[in-house]
Amino acid sequence: MKNQKGFSLIELLVVVIIIGIIAAIAIPNLLSSRRAANEAAAVSNLRTVHTANATFAATQNGSGYFADNFVALSAAPGLLDSSWTGTPTKNTYVYTYANQ
Repeated sequence: MKNQKGFSLIELLVVVIIIGIIAAIAIPNLLSSRRAANEAAAVSNLRTVHTANATFAATQNGSGYFADNFVALSAAPGLLDSSWTGTPTKNTYVYTYANQ
């Protein structure tokens, strides 16, 4: 029996426990990194809409009025692409437009 090669059940269980501990540490960090990336993308999208709105207001014969909705911003050449029409959902965030 002493010449048999392989791992004992205890050794395999220790390895499985170690892998479980590493996974328990890594998964929450991965999820928080993903959430932070989605939030950064949302801030970037809002900044893009703001810039498009400022450009729209500056190019409307000096009237200074912002666009009424995303469709108006998307219709203006070079401001927003067509994915902003309707109720856009990007990175699990839903964007709505309220011009007051």
